[in-house]
Amino acid sequence: MRLKPLHDVGEINGRLRDANLDAAVVMSPRNLYLLTGYPRANGQRPGYRRSGCAIAYPDAQPTLVTGRFQEEIALIRGWARDVTTFTDYVESPLARAAEVVERRGLASGRIGIEERWIPLEFYRDFARNLPQAVLVGCDELLAALWASKTPAEISVLTDGQRRLAGAVESALQRASGTEEQIHQSILSAIRKSGTQTGWGHFEAGPRRAYRDLRSGDQPLKHGARLSIEYGCTYEQYSAHYVRTGWVQKAAAEDIENHDRYIRAVGASIGRMRAGQSGAEAFATIKAALESEGLVLCPRTAGHVLGVGPAERPELEPSEQLRLKTGMLVCVDPGTTVGVRFSTTMLISDRGATLIPGNPPSELLVLSGT
Repeated sequence: MRLKPLHDVGEINGRLRDANLDAAVVMSPRNLYLLTGYPRANGQRPGYRRSGCAIAYPDAQPTLVTGRFQEEIALIRGWARDVTTFTDYVESPLARAAEVVERRGLASGRIGIEERWIPLEFYRDFARNLPQAVLVGCDELLAALWASKTPAEISVLTDGQRRLAGAVESALQRASGTEEQIHQSILSAIRKSGTQTGWGHFEAGPRRAYRDLRSGDQPLKHGARLSIEYGCTYEQYSAHYVRTGWVQKAAAEDIENHDRYIRAVGASIGRMRAGQSGAEAFATIKAALESEGLVLCPRTAGHVLGVGPAERPELEPSEQLRLKTGMLVCVDPGTTVGVRFSTTMLISDRGATLIPGNPPSELLVLSGT
């Protein structure tokens, strides 16, 4: 069944006109899916010679360029009506995209290209076939595109967040056994919640290196800190859930740190609103934590929810893209004391409003049986 976009696909036309671009080549999963509904978009990786791409224009519907093996499903499921193909593994998707641009009489035009996503090999395939074209980086333009969510998108994002939170909470209420057993029960609950995919980790004890996050087969130990982080996609849009807890009993210091964290994040949310840059929002959260004697770690404090794991603006010191009305922002700063929670809110000119599906702020203590 052909899907319908939840956003305004035509918005890119005006953006390209404003930027004086004759076309833009899109290959990143987020923008490829939002532009065309390409079913394989979220599984793409840079340099893979079966990856699809799309070409957007200021005055026409986009063209999807896909491998022949994916043409049928793209026509059945996606919303792009202009589809052209290349031979999987043999031909280059960007070489075929260059042919499409040339056929449209744009061989000497100004063409936007995702410099941060398209690998050098594919870039050369495109440039070699369009020697007269002026290639212009359009990553910033595309990062801001579709940033404000439509009511339909907000509904899907909110429903996904609610489903994820409900699944994790229900699994935690009956949690028992080892790290791995609890982790698997959470993943099972996420799968049964009606979402498409689920991932994450459940970890007890001192935080291990990210690349070594593997649930163990030992029973939970008394007093161990729990690091709980899960995500999922629902109707291609992402949800995120982060929470800290303890096994059997939290130490007095842990309880105090937990309470200080909740106060700090609550205070910072009250100061977030449309118009702030990601860097300004980061500074607000960092200052709120420091006012409670907590140190933010690492150098990010959250991100915008949308298609894929995260969208810009990121809440980090160098982010200049600004928060906009209609964005769903997940604030999840880590701290040097190990406490970390996620709080998801809808941004408006008046401030931020919490949406359903946030972790309870109450202290989480598992029996560890």
